[in-house]
Amino acid sequence: MLCRQATFAYTGLARCRVAERTDELLMRCLSRQQVNFDQLLGGLANEAARGIRGLPLAVRPSLRRVVRRTSFVGGGFVGIKNPTSFGRAQSPDEMHPFLAVVSNAQDLTEQWRPEADQNFTVHMRYIRDEELFILHAAGQPFTGIIRVKLEREIRKCLSCIKHPESLARLMARAVRAVHESNPLVGPNVMCTMVSRANIASHTNRFVSGLMPLTAQRKVDEADYFKWAVNGPDAGYGQWIYSPGDPQALLHYGPNYTCNGLLLTGMRFGPDPLPPDKRSPAFVP
Repeated sequence: MLCRQATFAYTGLARCRVAERTDELLMRCLSRQQVNFDQLLGGLANEAARGIRGLPLAVRPSLRRVVRRTSFVGGGFVGIKNPTSFGRAQSPDEMHPFLAVVSNAQDLTEQWRPEADQNFTVHMRYIRDEELFILHAAGQPFTGIIRVKLEREIRKCLSCIKHPESLARLMARAVRAVHESNPLVGPNVMCTMVSRANIASHTNRFVSGLMPLTAQRKVDEADYFKWAVNGPDAGYGQWIYSPGDPQALLHYGPNYTCNGLLLTGMRFGPDPLPPDKRSPAFVP
């Protein structure tokens, strides 16, 4: 998560450098201070390209450019002082919703090129006023009846909700539905949520959704996506970790960075915690 204004994820190589994981590189590049948003994305593109070009991979030379395909995808809000120059109307808070893809193998169309380019490029678009939402999938194909059903449910849900937890639950269900036929998609889902109303907030709270950490009763999927209506943090939920097994007591938090502050994703659960297994750069 980038401050309160955007959220990013990646797909592809789990390691962009010999001594640096991809999530660490992403967080480091987004943590730069005193640079604008375009410079953040440009710096990410340059760092990822430089790192991956020098990364040794234990595969045949003919497969190296295939294996190196990696994408960073982000969404949220960015401030624009002169939106008319981008063909957009003025906004009271000067914030505008966007989708960004920084990749060496794809753009905003979701299609992967057969091989990775030498460099990463930045692709960005703003959500038009007449668009209710944008659904962007990266890494694995997301087509057919599951996608059609999800888009229909999102469109229906948007007309009757005020909080994002219901949308997060719909998307988590879709991820797990894809997992059933595609083992390259995992069943555990990290949902990160950016609220336009909270962008200008100066609170230092970094709040999760509900976490039913109990073995005393049966927990189901719905317990993770309830809106926390009580307490001082009501309405401030910024992330939900939804395990494929609702009874699992191991939970994770996302990485967070803002103006030089770095908070590595937390993990917590029963004592002792199981080993933290990191994905290798490439598994044949």
